[in-house]
Amino acid sequence: MGGLIRPFLMGIFIFMVMLIGNTLFLYMEMLVKYNVDLDMVLKLLGYSLPALIVTAFPVGYMFSSLLLLGRLGADSEIIAMRACGISYVRILTPFFIVAIVISGINFWFNENIVPWANTRAVDLQKEILTQTPIKIIQPKQFLKADRRNIYVNRVDRQKSILYDIYMFQETKEDFPQMIAAKKAERKKTKWILYNGVFKQLDNRGFTDQEVKFKKLEIEMDLQNIPLFGGRQIEEMSAGEAKDLIKELEKKGQTPVKELI
Repeated sequence: MGGLIRPFLMGIFIFMVMLIGNTLFLYMEMLVKYNVDLDMVLKLLGYSLPALIVTAFPVGYMFSSLLLLGRLGADSEIIAMRACGISYVRILTPFFIVAIVISGINFWFNENIVPWANTRAVDLQKEILTQTPIKIIQPKQFLKADRRNIYVNRVDRQKSILYDIYMFQETKEDFPQMIAAKKAERKKTKWILYNGVFKQLDNRGFTDQEVKFKKLEIEMDLQNIPLFGGRQIEEMSAGEAKDLIKELEKKGQTPVKELI
């Protein structure tokens, strides 16, 4: 089985290069659009490697097995072994044994290392957002956080100032509360809005109350952005994921995403 090791490692390396290239392409957006520090992006890439390794192991072994069997067939070694009375089952038994060992290693890795790495990646994303929340906001796009939908017309990332902000606060009524401001800045866990207006709508959608303000402070927890809400299915072991699916089914929910 020594002939399996080299093509196995080569298969893992080739497939890992492909997967890392695709993952790095996704993280490049964080560098270019969000101005996230390079060391943070590299840490995220490092935490994504265990999940990539779990995917690469089966592909690498399939590549090495096909390569070795193809070489045995091309050199007529399989015919020679058959001529000596060796059955196909005996010829393939070493491949099955190695496959079981690799599957066991892969399963342990997927149950222990991958959930830990995915959790660390999410924690790092939270840290990035908490330290520099302005980076997650894109101009002319809606962002939902803490039961509010936020729209920003322009973002000055150097000064960490937002311009022409619109906030829609979810309420128990049919229509949300609306806040419009000329500019805003982030201080700790608060947004400070300047020169704006607060509007309360009635049940017909018309303005019921309108209050102008020069300065308004709003407490907003960015941890409630859906991207960072709770543990994701990727952060759980198979047993934890199974318990989650059972719990969702008991509540009458269809866990389509979790099952996929």
